[in-house]
Amino acid sequence: MSAAIVLVFGVMAYEGVQRTRDAARVVAHTHQVIEANSQVLARMVDAETGERGYVITGDTAFLDPYRGAEEDAVSYVADLRRLTADNAPQQARVDTLADLVHRRFAVLASRIATRRDRGFERVRADLMADNGGKPLMDSARAILATISREQTRLLENRTASQQANQSRFVWIVILGAGAAALLALVISTILSRSAATEARLSREVHQRADELESANTSLHDQAVEMEMMNEHLQATNEQLQNQAAEMESLNAELQTTNDQLADRTIEAEQANRVKAEFLANMSHDLRTPLNAIVGYVDLLETGVHGPMGTEQANDLRRIKRSAGHLRGLISEVLDFAKIEAGQVQISIDEFPMESALAELRPMVEQQIAAKGLTLETSCAAGMIVRADREKVDQILVNLVANAIKFTEAGGKVEIDCRPDGQWVRADVRDTGGGIPPSQLDAIFVPFVQLEPSGYRGNDRGVGLGLAISRQLARAMRGDVTVSSVLGGGSTFTLRLPRAHVDAKM
Repeated sequence: MSAAIVLVFGVMAYEGVQRTRDAARVVAHTHQVIEANSQVLARMVDAETGERGYVITGDTAFLDPYRGAEEDAVSYVADLRRLTADNAPQQARVDTLADLVHRRFAVLASRIATRRDRGFERVRADLMADNGGKPLMDSARAILATISREQTRLLENRTASQQANQSRFVWIVILGAGAAALLALVISTILSRSAATEARLSREVHQRADELESANTSLHDQAVEMEMMNEHLQATNEQLQNQAAEMESLNAELQTTNDQLADRTIEAEQANRVKAEFLANMSHDLRTPLNAIVGYVDLLETGVHGPMGTEQANDLRRIKRSAGHLRGLISEVLDFAKIEAGQVQISIDEFPMESALAELRPMVEQQIAAKGLTLETSCAAGMIVRADREKVDQILVNLVANAIKFTEAGGKVEIDCRPDGQWVRADVRDTGGGIPPSQLDAIFVPFVQLEPSGYRGNDRGVGLGLAISRQLARAMRGDVTVSSVLGGGSTFTLRLPRAHVDAKM
């Protein structure tokens, strides 16, 4: 009976160690899936970054992140397929992901070859045709996010199972030790009773010789059984010690894995901080010298260093206008970089659009007068919107500046604000040359610049103003759209959620 009890506890302890080891292996396997999943996205982003830099600049140095990214991405997809072989839904997602990765890298390779062989204008047409490949990338991000969510759920379940197995094993060890102590006590009691019996039989040796011989035989058998039980108990104790050592090793491996994951999380946070610091430093380093240039030009225009001739005054005006234009370009690039990095803060409030239009006029009157245009604004009463006031001002200034830029002298710019169901819409109309229908969608693509019909200006931007305006509007649950008639002007429409009306997105 005692041997059976020891054997049962030994088997239970062995099974506990095996379950704990299996649980730890499954948890580590899940971490490998999550890591491979994140590496696929990282390699696709690296390739897209390198391709975009090369397409825009033509500098092959930008292709460094692109080189090798496809091979790495395909390798990590293969790892995902291998690691999720026991999960049919995940296998289906990995198959879809593999196709998206192949198609995305094929698009990138084609665009790089087009840029190298046929120039920027041709690749720009390709970008406008497929919206920069964004749908493929969005689909890949969605598949990767689904795989990651599924693995995170599995990780939580498997971690809980691992903890339960560890707790079960501890209780088995405790109960086994208690059973061993109880068994030792029983053995000690049996030995004590056997010694008493032997003494009593010694005193009755002459009277119970036969009984003494039988008792001695019984005692011998019991001693042999005791020795066997002691040997078995010692072996069981050694086995329990070995299992405890294995448990400590498994716990150390699990702790090492957790530490590595924590280090990678810290590295990612540090990378985000470096990116934010770079944007802040770039804003300061570029804007500060430009502000100084404008300041010195203002001083020279006041005649602080003596009077200037007509040609000198004209040169200073050109310098000031060019510096202002460059400052605007830098601001657009930095704003777009912050939006791409998710660093733009949106503060939603309720305010009347009428006040926004009233404050807009002083900001654009000088441009209107310099171009010889007419500005007309109208706004229905009670047009309260739910949006970020600063971002709305920025969007309106961009749209009006764009209308002024492409409207010839003697023309007119109109701003009309009125209700539109659950929205408040502000239409910015101009009397410029209009935009061809085939180019309407392309004007919102970053870094793409189109010249509406009849435009002959020299103050070209970097093609970010409209892209930034649309992204800011969508961040506030609104939108910016355009309609145009070739030769009859364009209308840019800003829609924002109307206050006290439930938005039905």
